[in-house]
Amino acid sequence: TIDDQNAGDVIEMQVGDMLVVSLDGNITTGFNWVPAPQDPVLLEQVGDTEVTPEGEGLGAPGKIVLQFKAISEGQTPLTFEYKRAWEEDVEPEKTFEVTIVVK
Repeated sequence: TIDDQNAGDVIEMQVGDMLVVSLDGNITTGFNWVPAPQDPVLLEQVGDTEVTPEGEGLGAPGKIVLQFKAISEGQTPLTFEYKRAWEEDVEPEKTFEVTIVVK
């Protein structure tokens, strides 16, 4: 499992390993962490994005969790943009990137 503290890190994995990415966010504002295309494609997203609010209140911030499975060997940046899907020509509010090395 990696989170905001791992920004810029190199993450080493084996084919078949699972990677859980847990980032701070508030999906009730319309923002979501969206993975950018990988080149080459080494990871496959598993399941849907999960949201775990930190409180019971309506609109509470929390964690946005995505899971990936390593499917082939190589190295690629894994980049996420925190943005609203309908705002196409707007810079993301935040970005998060790690380098993935699958052996």
